[in-house]
Amino acid sequence: MSGAIPLIIQFLFYLNFFIYTLQVFVPLGFNDGSTILRNLRK
Repeated sequence: MSGAIPLIIQFLFYLNFFIYTLQVFVPLGFNDGSTILRNLRK
């Protein structure tokens, strides 16, 4: 059981890392990517 907990923590870390890095480049409207693109157009 002790080997599963670090694996879960590592999985959640990488999942959040990829989500937060990719959402900057994907302008979906509810994240900061659309705000950055909207301010660049002005």
